Amino acid sequence: MQNINEKGYPEEWDVVYEPIGALPENYEFGFKEIRYPKGTVFSEVGSKKPLPCDVIFQRDVPVPLRDGAVIYIDLIFPADYKEAMPALINYSPYGKTLPLPAPGNVPPEWHSGLVKFEGAEPAFFCDHGYVIVNPDPRGIGMSGGNMCSLGRQEARDGYDLIEWVASQKWSNGRTALYGASWLAMTQWFQAALNPPHLSAIVPWNGLSDFYRHSLAPGGIPDSGFNQHIEASFYGKNQMEKTSKMVLENHGLMNEYWDDKSAKMEQITVPAYVVVDGIATLHTTGAAEGYRRLSSREKWMRLNANQEWYDQYNPESEEDVLKFLDYYLKQKANEWTQTSPVRIDVNVVGRTGEKVSREFQQWPVEGTVYKKLYLDVADASMSEDEPTQAAEVSYEAETGEVSFTCEVPEDFDYIGYGKAVLYVEAVGNDNMDLFVLVEKCDAEGNAQKPMPVCREDYIQKCMDVIEGICEVSPGAAGRLRVSRRELDQQLSTPFIPVHTFKKEEYLRPGEIVRVEIPLTPRAYRFYKGEKIRFTVGGHDIKVHGNLQTCNKGTHRIHTGTKTASYIQIPVVPIR
Repeated sequence: MQNINEKGYPEEWDVVYEPIGALPENYEFGFKEIRYPKGTVFSEVGSKKPLPCDVIFQRDVPVPLRDGAVIYIDLIFPADYKEAMPALINYSPYGKTLPLPAPGNVPPEWHSGLVKFEGAEPAFFCDHGYVIVNPDPRGIGMSGGNMCSLGRQEARDGYDLIEWVASQKWSNGRTALYGASWLAMTQWFQAALNPPHLSAIVPWNGLSDFYRHSLAPGGIPDSGFNQHIEASFYGKNQMEKTSKMVLENHGLMNEYWDDKSAKMEQITVPAYVVVDGIATLHTTGAAEGYRRLSSREKWMRLNANQEWYDQYNPESEEDVLKFLDYYLKQKANEWTQTSPVRIDVNVVGRTGEKVSREFQQWPVEGTVYKKLYLDVADASMSEDEPTQAAEVSYEAETGEVSFTCEVPEDFDYIGYGKAVLYVEAVGNDNMDLFVLVEKCDAEGNAQKPMPVCREDYIQKCMDVIEGICEVSPGAAGRLRVSRRELDQQLSTPFIPVHTFKKEEYLRPGEIVRVEIPLTPRAYRFYKGEKIRFTVGGHDIKVHGNLQTCNKGTHRIHTGTKTASYIQIPVVPIR
């Protein structure tokens, strides 16, 4: 039996903790109640959305957890609502102090300023009879304990908060978890415990496996973005340092990281899942979350917008309100007639054109997985295997090679792709591989995906994506070759999943087969355009100062017994 330490984890995990960021000098603490009248505008933070009803703001309400720790939450009520109300919980360590400016490219007229970062908009949901719950989780602000990152401890804390909220006199006993990014990630873990009073979840772009999707995608430690996030936390105690934990144990998967991989199959609650079709951070985890969760009542949207623009778009809020009203207010509306899977197909290179499609499942029905074999002779790809074995090399640290084919007919690329490569390391016993599938025009010029956005916000939207959310020029993937072992239980014919539990180094002259998953995407290809596949020893997306294991030369083998190929999801256009 494992001994659990005071931080909530088995002692043998030896979790790294460091002091959390200091509370701001002007930080205020203590219960306080404020009534904001209808029409209030928080212009001091640049917001332009007036409150459509009177709301009551209660600050620093204490909530006890099962281990005796006390966390503090803020509540925002519709002031004059007479009936018991459902609640939306925005669970994240980003702090609950309000007001805040609109994030990124969100038009200020869509944002009231009373919104916890990436959470539900009170100006909209309070007006429709919902209570907004903004917690400072364990270790954040003045909440007790040490800050934890996902996994069992945060899941238990969320369970306790859900049940506390449902027991309040103003509650109708139904709650939903809501929000984007971290607010979505934590939903997978908390919902897997199936709290009795959790009625629905709305994870908006949330990865579901902290190791595979964020801190070590492809088995390559990559903690830069997480270090940026960790630097934003503040409180009075310590924080779990996952950016350092990924470097422990040689960065391999273990029990600690398995705890931070959500058990999707245990989730049964109704779900409204949003998948980011533009950026890279959350796409795979959100799509896999939807595919693997056991909820019989689940819906998914794959969008073509930057996540914040999509989240606070009035059309999106109205759509999710129908879902929440059905499950949290038991309102007789037509929500269940909504198609289970809705896809915004990115018409890359054709500004202003929008394509939306509806399906019954994910991956979508009608998908044909087509193999395109690499041919070194003319740097091409074809459905026909090359009849001769060949190879191509590039400098391991900065080099790359590309293969191209022309599109014979219009089709939609929707879903999961993968690269299957036969590779060899020259002058090294390991390789870090980076791959990318792009859409190009008829002349071979790459067509960068653009988010659907208001014309006067398009450049601002792109600036935010490129600076923070890393819009990808296509469907990308990566793999440290020594960690190529596949997880036979989690892998499928269309998405390889690796165990990352052991190292298998390469011998001189050894050629090995590797499978690399590609980020799920939804692109429209037209006849005469081109598909380009690139493989290299550096992050083709320009991810930042990523440290690789590369040196020497990489060789890619093609043809006969070493027939390297990419597999793409082809969906006919009807």
